[in-house]
Amino acid sequence: ISGMFDHRTRKGLMDEWRALAVDLNIPHRGELSMVEYLSRANQRLAWQSQSLPTDNLCVENAIVLERFQRFPLMIDPSGQATKFVAEKYKALKIQQTSFLDTAFMKTLASAIRFGTPLLVHDVENLDPVLNPVLNRELQKTGGRTLIRLGNEDIDYSPKFVIILVTRNPAAAFPPDLCSRVTMVNFTVTPASLESQALAQILLAEHPDVEQRRTDVLRLQGEQNVKVRELEESLLDELSKVEGNILDDDTVIQALERLKGEAAAVSKDIDKTEEVMRDVRAVTDVYQPLAHACSTTYFAMEQLADVHFLYQFTIHFFLKVLGRVLDGDGKTEETKTAAKSTSTGERLGAVTDAFFAAVAKRVSRGLLWEDKLTFALRLVQIRLSQGGAAQVPTDQEFDALLSNSTAAKLANPAQTMVNSPLLACGVALTEPQLRAIATVALMPSCTGLAHNAAEGDAAAAWASFLASPSAENEVPLYWIGTAEGGPGGVRAAFLGLLVVKALRPDRLVAAMEAYVTTVLGPQFPWRGQQELSAVVEEDSEAAVPLLLCSAPGHDASGQVDALAAVVNRKVASVAMGSSEGYDLADSMISTNAKSGGWVLLRNIHLCPDWLNTLEKRIHGLTAHPQFRLFLSADIHPKLPTALLRTSDMIITDTPTGVKASMQHFLATIPTARMEKAPGQRRRLYLLLAWLHAVVMERLRYAPIGWSKRYEFAETDAACTLSVLDHWLESVAGNRQQVDPEQIPWAALRVMLSQSTYGARIDNAFDQKVLDSFVETIYVPESFDIGFKPAPSAPEFPEATSMEGLVQWVAELPDSNPPTWLGLPATAEARLLTDQGRRVAEKLGLLQEGGLDDTQPSPMDAGAAGADAASAEAKQGKLAALAIKVDGWLASLPVDAGAAAAASAEAAGASGALGRCIGRERAKGCGLLERVRRDLTDVAGFCRGAVKPTNDLRGLVGDISRGRTPVAWKRAYVTPSGFGVDAWLPDFVRRMGQILALSTSSEEWWLGGLFSPESWITASRQHTAQETQVPLDELVLTVSRTGAGLAVKGSGVHFKVKGLQIEGAAWKPAGLALADAIKAPLPTVLLSVETSGPRPGRRN
Repeated sequence: ISGMFDHRTRKGLMDEWRALAVDLNIPHRGELSMVEYLSRANQRLAWQSQSLPTDNLCVENAIVLERFQRFPLMIDPSGQATKFVAEKYKALKIQQTSFLDTAFMKTLASAIRFGTPLLVHDVENLDPVLNPVLNRELQKTGGRTLIRLGNEDIDYSPKFVIILVTRNPAAAFPPDLCSRVTMVNFTVTPASLESQALAQILLAEHPDVEQRRTDVLRLQGEQNVKVRELEESLLDELSKVEGNILDDDTVIQALERLKGEAAAVSKDIDKTEEVMRDVRAVTDVYQPLAHACSTTYFAMEQLADVHFLYQFTIHFFLKVLGRVLDGDGKTEETKTAAKSTSTGERLGAVTDAFFAAVAKRVSRGLLWEDKLTFALRLVQIRLSQGGAAQVPTDQEFDALLSNSTAAKLANPAQTMVNSPLLACGVALTEPQLRAIATVALMPSCTGLAHNAAEGDAAAAWASFLASPSAENEVPLYWIGTAEGGPGGVRAAFLGLLVVKALRPDRLVAAMEAYVTTVLGPQFPWRGQQELSAVVEEDSEAAVPLLLCSAPGHDASGQVDALAAVVNRKVASVAMGSSEGYDLADSMISTNAKSGGWVLLRNIHLCPDWLNTLEKRIHGLTAHPQFRLFLSADIHPKLPTALLRTSDMIITDTPTGVKASMQHFLATIPTARMEKAPGQRRRLYLLLAWLHAVVMERLRYAPIGWSKRYEFAETDAACTLSVLDHWLESVAGNRQQVDPEQIPWAALRVMLSQSTYGARIDNAFDQKVLDSFVETIYVPESFDIGFKPAPSAPEFPEATSMEGLVQWVAELPDSNPPTWLGLPATAEARLLTDQGRRVAEKLGLLQEGGLDDTQPSPMDAGAAGADAASAEAKQGKLAALAIKVDGWLASLPVDAGAAAAASAEAAGASGALGRCIGRERAKGCGLLERVRRDLTDVAGFCRGAVKPTNDLRGLVGDISRGRTPVAWKRAYVTPSGFGVDAWLPDFVRRMGQILALSTSSEEWWLGGLFSPESWITASRQHTAQETQVPLDELVLTVSRTGAGLAVKGSGVHFKVKGLQIEGAAWKPAGLALADAIKAPLPTVLLSVETSGPRPGRRN
């Protein structure tokens, strides 16, 4: 059954079984190797000669393929297993087929009848005709063994073997199929890929050394086989002895002969060891690069955890590495180093070229935020090659990835007193104080606390906090020489932590600067590349180019534009119907032979057909000039197999009012723009501005819009058509028309209720859209000096198309949020959220998650790289255990009494009492769940608790800073609320809930699990107290002067912790504010029977 698991799971199972044997006092050999026990050396040597990789996982899988009872189903994304099986059964004339083969049934029947091995490709969906074969539904008739295949019985040869294989590692097979086959997982392991990368590097850089290394490894395998044969011969001779062994001259002579052969083999082994030492001296130089290659590929694989679109194959990666080693795209520096005799210089140049090539090829298939995330992961891998001096410590890197700080569990007052910046007189908010205090507690940042008050520190910190480019003005004077000084790579990372703590709105810019510091200003981490260069330099006939874009933005226009430039004819078809499937198949077949280009548009509309397309492409023999382009929206139903096969280019939606307007105007043909009347171009400009504002506000959701509505270019295109019709009906054949005659009211209704408004389902969002439409679509928009928004630029006086395009081109590349009707602080909020998301995604790319590891007695006996890995694992587990212990200590301890009190309160009379009882019951239940989970995690880290699937998931979430799903679903929290922020918030909530009573003086409304229930309960409580019907009660919020008013009939509650959006509560009353949210002082929430009185804010 182990064949279905990957290498990590198998290792975990072996460790668990060994631990069980120790616990149960079962005698066993701790160093026993399953590979050595289940296979012989000569078998492994034969498998190696049949193209089987030498890593343990592949050898274990070969053993499974040698000993299977049920026919095997192989998961083989790299194609290595398929090649091995083809070589293994080559002498038996193995046949290969697939379900798409028209002669499949004939091939299957022939293989069953004559006992020929059969390899069936692409079995993501099993053909039912194989059911009797897999079930071995045999019948005996007249001395013949028959099996029913379809509607006929055929002879069944006992030598028949069928092997199923899929290239899709994400394929999901039903349980009934898994029970009838032997699953064999050939996914690539880090050790296997590192070995492949090292061989490819040596073959390019030192082919003679690689040849010697290969020969030595082969000789060592042969020598091991010879030693094993000698041992077996010796045992065989000894078993033949009859009587006294010394009286048998034949045995003595045989022993002498075996002794001589053993001595000869021993000499050969010594010689090969000497050669291997010389070879190892060269390979050790390139081993760090090979390890970096392996780590980089698995970082690429982990991108699938960030977004479903990111799928990369081992073939893609090895092709990138091969092109780097062959010299494609090398810089002049790399070419110069290649001619140099210095191996170190050459290694550095190849390493730089490798990272640049990976970033360039991978990033063009990533969304913008994820490009930065992947670049930061590459920085980690690159720094790990240069030694520990430049690499951030685990504590430092956790501070970057964490959404909160450990200081949130400390006493806020104490944290503020200990903050190193208080001595500078710099005014900081409470979250900033806690965050910077946490940074200062790190061993590498102790200078921050000691030197914060020296010299002009106060001015430097004040300038940093107020600077629009704070990432360039981080005070680093406190960094000592042990950390490389203020100008080193370490200083850049520590500065990144300071920016995250004090200026999170500049974190993204600081991350970009950090990437530039480590990898250089020319490092192509943005992956921006023209489609023409991709087609000319990187594309292949057998690899389709998949152009993905956000819904509503069609990227296929780039292909049309490129074809026009290079004068190539493109056969295109819009997908979505069965007729399109047949036409696409015909186009691919025809152009694959002639070398033409084919464009399939909107393939996301036919996800079921795409699996067939992928299999068709995989077996396609095409002309070298043939290119297949696919365009699609970013859609979750795009099949993984096609994503892995394709070379992806993601077209991001243009950001900024300028970019959006330019993109919109570019889609309007010149002839349409120049048509009479002349007022048409002004109306087009108004629509371009409105469309840009509507689309840009999506980036600020939920501030711009309450949610991400599916606004698209088609909305603007539809508006253009209606606008043209109405304008032409008014103008007739006239060249000009009076703006007053334009049907403004009809245009406003169409925009606010149909084209854009039809997608809106929120009343406030509808009011926002109405305000834009009523401000822009008015006759005054033709006046000189008209502004579509108070802070927006004036519309141009020019009426020609060239003048409008020139005005748009002169707009700034980035616009303030005030152009969109948002406060100026909205941009800071947007950038802060982006920085938080990048840090979260970077955590997903970290290798060596703790969810699949546990302290093992075998770790103590590890050596070399395994010892380093075991030590790192133990260190991470110990750090997590300490962290969890701190969380456990912070949890309330009187949950039992509180639970009893909650049960009593739940049965108490009164709506408010019952509400408090429900809050306590829910809180106490969640508290016990959290305490139990944290206790299990701490036990797991110390090896005292056996892992289960649930516990592994829990450890994985907590070690990566994510809040476990079971905790998070208990109540609503802000997006991106990690476990470091969730636990302190939960402790604070429980502090209030355990102290609640119907007579509580203050209520933290946001600290309740269900604030809506409390509002309802307060109204019911008031109705009971005042004997007034519910529909006559009024809910008000009031604050008069410096104190709280407690007058009037009704029931009053003091409520704290409220916030107000877009305004501030000042002594004179409510006033608009630039801040998105502002805290309210403690207010009086009243449920009254009377109407509002003077001084109250309703």
